[in-house]
Amino acid sequence: MKDQAMKQPIMIRVAGPEKGLPLITLLARKMSISRNEAKRLIDSRRVFVNQQRVWMARHEVEGGDRIEVHGTQDRETEAPCPILWQDDYFLIIDKPAGWLANGPGSIEERVSRETGKPVHAVHRLDRDTSGCMLLAWRKSDGEKMIPVFQRREVQKIYEGLVVGKATAGLEVIDRDVQGESALTLVKTLRKNGQFSRMEFTLITGRTHQIRRHLHAVGLHLAGEKNYGATTVEHPALRTMPRHMLHAKTLGFPHPFTEKTVQIRAPLPADYRRAAHDLGV
Repeated sequence: MKDQAMKQPIMIRVAGPEKGLPLITLLARKMSISRNEAKRLIDSRRVFVNQQRVWMARHEVEGGDRIEVHGTQDRETEAPCPILWQDDYFLIIDKPAGWLANGPGSIEERVSRETGKPVHAVHRLDRDTSGCMLLAWRKSDGEKMIPVFQRREVQKIYEGLVVGKATAGLEVIDRDVQGESALTLVKTLRKNGQFSRMEFTLITGRTHQIRRHLHAVGLHLAGEKNYGATTVEHPALRTMPRHMLHAKTLGFPHPFTEKTVQIRAPLPADYRRAAHDLGV
């Protein structure tokens, strides 16, 4: 996908007479937008007050507060979603960040529109996670992959930019996720004093497994909105509109041809830029 520069953040300084205004009201006034649009920005967790991520619309601002509002590029200008591999049964796409796996307005709908054929998501990636995603041309073909996933024969390798000082020798995170056993293998690819570039191999596939496991050991993804710190001092971290996690490898035994499929998605431009900014 063609790289596009991110929009510069909108910077707002709260004047004395504006003290006590709800954040939603201040944004609507200063940005000349509707309250609904201001609420959407706040709900997306891209609004910072004095370097702290704030997602309460009724948060009362103080005189002198420094507010940053970060946005994303316009989806309409994006190139067609890359297809990394396909056959008569399945296709693997390089899912861009910012798209749900399925449902209204999803990557499933987008690829169906772009290929002119209905496609069905075989598994899910978080909205903000980029990389390899398996789709099926027919729903019945996708169902053939269910036992393959259940037997843990699907290889899923991710790469992420991690904030925090990892414990030396961190190689396995074996902690339950929402009451179910969960196992993640960890490999540190590069690190400095504050940030790391890590590879994660999922042995199980629980919801938000990598993000929850990192949180459990005192770490979080760069750009994390739900499992990370609310105060974000490093300026590069505040400009990241999404968590930096990329599904770089997907492999599985094909249920129809019995051949092994293994596909790798290149690191996207925003991830490479973020890694550079963080020095990893």
